[in-house]
Amino acid sequence: MGKKIKNDEIKAKKVLLIDLDGDKIGEVSKEEALKIAKDNEVDLVQVNFGNVPVCKLMDFGKELYVKEKKQKLMKKNNKHQKSKEVRFSTDIAEHDLKTKTDHISKFLESGYKVKCSLKIRKRTGFVASEIEKKFWSILEMITSPYKKEGDLNKTHHMWSINIVPAKK
Repeated sequence: MGKKIKNDEIKAKKVLLIDLDGDKIGEVSKEEALKIAKDNEVDLVQVNFGNVPVCKLMDFGKELYVKEKKQKLMKKNNKHQKSKEVRFSTDIAEHDLKTKTDHISKFLESGYKVKCSLKIRKRTGFVASEIEKKFWSILEMITSPYKKEGDLNKTHHMWSINIVPAKK
């Protein structure tokens, strides 16, 4: 949304005027609309372009203030979750597994959302039940309290699940 055109910046000769309550007044000349706006001590703001532009009577300063306030509130309430991903393979060594689960615990304690992925290499000879058992045993090794977000996502070469820190 670009800069709003208001008052004398409006170039059209005739405008479709909307009053302060949102009721349609009708098609009037720009000068008459500016006079009505001045009498009501408000601004004439062009809200739509066309053959006959739509203009609205409003307190433009107040409108900007309310809009800015609303954007700040939305930004404040928008909690962008930081996320990390940790990948394992089916043939991971015990020490490496311990190190990665410790990293996951640290990420969870720091408030990160963590995606745990288990990469399944071709021709490893693992059966699906063995892979699932391995996956859940990896999650059991995580020391920080967590909550699963969604179900286990299974593709032909990668199994993953998102976990988030548990609320205390």
